[in-house]
Amino acid sequence: MHLQIIPRIMAFIGDIADQSVIDICCGEGIFTRELAAHGARATGVDLSKRMLGFAESQNTGTPVTYVHDDARVLSRLPDSDFDGAICVMALMDIDDISGVFRAASRVTRHSGWFVVVVTHPCFDISPRCHRGH
Repeated sequence: MHLQIIPRIMAFIGDIADQSVIDICCGEGIFTRELAAHGARATGVDLSKRMLGFAESQNTGTPVTYVHDDARVLSRLPDSDFDGAICVMALMDIDDISGVFRAASRVTRHSGWFVVVVTHPCFDISPRCHRGH
């Protein structure tokens, strides 16, 4: 994840203290931990057990829950359990985007929110562009 975008995302989301928030496709858990640091009850979900293991190893006392699940169904999570959901820099890599939106809608409360952060196709954010190639 490009760490410089975190403050902008957090400013967009606003005050999440005491909210229950799910980080869909959490990967290494960077953003999940950021949610928790801002007072949210944060749950990170990822399909990769290896990524979840790494995410768990990075926790330094911040209360975060990690769940192994498929973003397209979120079958291990109950209905209407979260105030909000976020998917950072992952939706463009999922083959069933509609499934992700359905699953996020199911696990968030009626008045809940869902924020999606993706790359814009006109910007190359590959590592080589940061090395000056």
